[in-house]
Amino acid sequence: MSSDPAQGQGRLGRPVTPLAVGPEAVILRFNNEDEANEELYESARHASDVAHRARREADRVQAVAKKARRAWRLAQLEHHDRRAWLPLMALTALILLGLDSGAAYFAAEALGGDQRVTLLWTALFLVILGLLEGGLAWSAERNKKLFRLIAAGLVVFAILLAALRFGFFAAVGTGLIAALVGACVFTFCTIMFVAGGFAAIRYAETMTIWQARRHARKAAKKAKAAKAVADRRADERDRRVDAYLGRIRSTLLRDFPAAHDMEAMVRAHMLGEQS
Repeated sequence: MSSDPAQGQGRLGRPVTPLAVGPEAVILRFNNEDEANEELYESARHASDVAHRARREADRVQAVAKKARRAWRLAQLEHHDRRAWLPLMALTALILLGLDSGAAYFAAEALGGDQRVTLLWTALFLVILGLLEGGLAWSAERNKKLFRLIAAGLVVFAILLAALRFGFFAAVGTGLIAALVGACVFTFCTIMFVAGGFAAIRYAETMTIWQARRHARKAAKKAKAAKAVADRRADERDRRVDAYLGRIRSTLLRDFPAAHDMEAMVRAHMLGEQS
């Protein structure tokens, strides 16, 4: 009769405690009894390895996402008043600048010339307004003296456009009062559109914040996807481990008085939680 302590109560005539033999020996003996047991065990261990790799990758990607989010928050703290979405604010500024095209066209008409020349003057006026608007937004936080200088230049340019519009309206035969009112209205609209564009750019997030936010959101999506993959791999591992434990449970109940303890040890071994 064999003296192997792993043979259990039914073969030795005495119970074997979980401390008398490790889970490796129990698994090895059970797998040797049937090739299907060994195949199921190898399948479960492979699933466990895959789940561990997926979990490590998910943890790594999650750490990257947290780092990217911290970088985004730090960039926001440097410019706490600039939170508006950059693409939307840039589009708003362009739309407001485009609304100035009508007023700029009337000013260009006063310079004479054919339609092509008038359109070129209109485009030039819009470019100048755009540069002044962008200069105001750029210098607002950097150089107050330059900001005031650009603002003064904008006022002078607006007055010049007002004079051109007045000349245009006067030339087309409107009365003096009507020409003056028309020039003032269009000039006021020009100033309001430029001020609106300036505000849109001034309070839009900086390019650094925008890039940091995009990177943080992409990293968060990758972390979410990696976590979903890790969860699926863990579910598959648990399913295979449970299938193997269901198969070996009757043997553990037969050979060990503390079968639940041994089953826990076998599970831990298969999950890679102990050597």
